Amino acid sequence: MNVTDYTYLINKPDTVTEKQAETLGSVLNEFPYFQSARALRLKGLYKQNSFKYNYALKVTAKTYH
Repeated sequence: MNVTDYTYLINKPDTVTEKQAETLGSVLNEFPYFQSARALRLKGLYKQNSFKYNYALKVTAKTYH
């Protein structure tokens, strides 16, 4: 994911696709405290009704705490 794509998602978080959510997951493996990426991934998982959403929500809440 490049800066242009990421900036677009920051401005329009409702447009996160399944592929982009997976890419954000890869970014978070390298940078686990990248909070805006974590929030975008969470938004994408929610939009897709993914089974990964509940776990990602818990991790996101723990990271922000």
